[in-house]
Amino acid sequence: PHPTPVLQIRSAHVRPGTREAEVVLTRLGGPPEMTAEVWAGAAERVEVTLGDTPAEVSLDVSSLQAGLHPVVARTELEGVGVLRAESEIGIASPTASIDWIRQYDGGIFASPVVDGPRAYVATRSGQLECIDPVSGTRFWGYHLLGGTQSTPALSGNQLVACSALGRVVCLDVRTGTPAWTITLPSPVRSSPTIHNAKIYVGSGEGALRCIDLRTGEILWEHRVGRLIESRPAVGMGRVVFGAWDQKVHCLNAATGEEVWTSDVGSNVYYSPGSASCLIHDGRAYASAANNTIYCYDLVTGDTLWEAEGMSGYTSPSVGPDGTIIYGSMDGHLIGLDPTTGDDRFRVDVGPGTFNSSTDVAGDMLAVGALHAAVTVASAYTGEPMETIDLGETLMFATPAFDGRRVIAGTMDGRLVSIIVNAERSGE
Repeated sequence: PHPTPVLQIRSAHVRPGTREAEVVLTRLGGPPEMTAEVWAGAAERVEVTLGDTPAEVSLDVSSLQAGLHPVVARTELEGVGVLRAESEIGIASPTASIDWIRQYDGGIFASPVVDGPRAYVATRSGQLECIDPVSGTRFWGYHLLGGTQSTPALSGNQLVACSALGRVVCLDVRTGTPAWTITLPSPVRSSPTIHNAKIYVGSGEGALRCIDLRTGEILWEHRVGRLIESRPAVGMGRVVFGAWDQKVHCLNAATGEEVWTSDVGSNVYYSPGSASCLIHDGRAYASAANNTIYCYDLVTGDTLWEAEGMSGYTSPSVGPDGTIIYGSMDGHLIGLDPTTGDDRFRVDVGPGTFNSSTDVAGDMLAVGALHAAVTVASAYTGEPMETIDLGETLMFATPAFDGRRVIAGTMDGRLVSIIVNAERSGE
């Protein structure tokens, strides 16, 4: 079955709180025993003998700097040549360490979704998986035909995902079994929003639809004529969304009738899989590609204030003190007074374009940079506590953050789990 021996790295990770890496190696085929060298980055090499069972190797990685490092296993067999296997480990920094990494076939545009003992990830190649957020172990998988750039939405035991072929599917989160599937007439890049057992989602032909969560029946649709790629915000009986018609729209959530519109003079794009307007405390917030953040009276549509933000691709979050927080395209975290739009903070958190939005957890937040770095910062001041570089790739998706663990997706198909030292970060 294996005429040519195969060398594999089954797992590689740094033990939390240490500078010791644990690597598990296996072989397929070959002689009864096989000797291999294993090393991480520029650290010292360790020799291990492989038999019929997996072999565990401990590597001293105290000499390596914080960040991602390659793990390599290598052997040379007579008559076969060199066998080589590769993986990666994340070295602990003062406040955070990379816990585990899962590799997928397609880039991850959509934001990971974490809910207690389950996490969900969707890729551009169509992989949709439910995993254990603590260990990264896969519970189940489902294939989305056409792939997705849209973040799934969760409600109780139901998960709704959308595809580039216009598919909308509702899955049982416990098994991954579809309850129903419908096909819309155009691609769906908009991430769905679930509210009161209804799904609200935009599509490529410029329609915002309301779908019954239980049956998949389309209850109403509202057409604006141009692409709707951002995620709808739903609350207080209203649906607010932006579109490529250079407007922000507000609809009656029950009927789909238009309540008000606002011309922002620029298309309202999307940060892949995440961008949305925000409804909070009787106001609606939106960002447009003209680098302006808008605040509206939700009832009347009157513009209450405008602020400069360089935030045309990101979504607002609400801080613990009510601050409206954006990550900006020029590498800033911006905190605005919700009443006046005045700056509460505007902090430079590093180079790169922040296409991902902020995810607030307690008094901290996480945000991703285009050059594939995750920054954990204070949700009160925007001051960075830690930045974790994820290597030579890109990041669009918003990291999921629960105050202790960050799960981030990258465009080279990696899903990375990062443990944050909450005690140190809270100082």
